[in-house]
Amino acid sequence: MNIHSIIPNSAVNGPGNRFVIWTQGCTLNCPGCWNQETHSFSNGNYYSCLELLERIGKATNIEGITISGGEPFEQPNELFELTKLIREETHLSQIVYSGYTINKIRSDKNMEIILSNIDVIIDGRYNSLKSSKNGLVGSTNQKHHFLTNRYSLNDFKLQNGLEYHFQNDGTTILTGFPTGN
Repeated sequence: MNIHSIIPNSAVNGPGNRFVIWTQGCTLNCPGCWNQETHSFSNGNYYSCLELLERIGKATNIEGITISGGEPFEQPNELFELTKLIREETHLSQIVYSGYTINKIRSDKNMEIILSNIDVIIDGRYNSLKSSKNGLVGSTNQKHHFLTNRYSLNDFKLQNGLEYHFQNDGTTILTGFPTGN
């Protein structure tokens, strides 16, 4: 799977502490996208799904996985394999962010099957004219779809926030959701 970056423990990318994976590659090109560096398919680092599962297994004090991008559904076979492994091998929750609508995902058999493995999908293209202050979404047009009973909308009624992660190589990663106007 082509991966842009990983943070093994984040408190601003979903309910509780989460292992966060950003996929590399996106063709949607949403105006004002926060993660433009994730758009190219030629960048990133390749990890097998088993390698990702191993890294997830080493993480401590997490309640779930958040997968964002780039566009995760533009790697549907790998995303299916990864979410299936997580579902079968762990008790961790799974949240996936996608610029595609759930209707578009359900209309494509290669993407629809992924929904059977995850707890929540947050769909909709980022719209910089509709900035959000809460709900763990970038813009108010993005919607939460609860595919299991693990979470409810109340679990996402948090004020959006940011956190910094300082890497061993000296780089800094800023993650989370800047607050809207």
